[in-house]
Amino acid sequence: MKFSVPLHLDFLIGVTTILTEGAYNMLRFVITQSYITKLINNAKVLHWLLENEYDYHHELKRVIQINSIGDENNDDLDFTDF
Repeated sequence: MKFSVPLHLDFLIGVTTILTEGAYNMLRFVITQSYITKLINNAKVLHWLLENEYDYHHELKRVIQINSIGDENNDDLDFTDF
């Protein structure tokens, strides 16, 4: 006898998985964003970024301003260089 999960339970398991992964990704994002904020607020780090890596400084400031992962205003962010 083969056991099968009813369709609605399978759907709920899928939704739960997606929500769990989404929450985990959001947590990782918030932690990363907080760390970047802390770095940018450090005067020595800020001074070094402004003198040596202005483009990175600009992108990091944009990351700090993101309100959510799916924010439509952030579609043009490119993190491939990081």
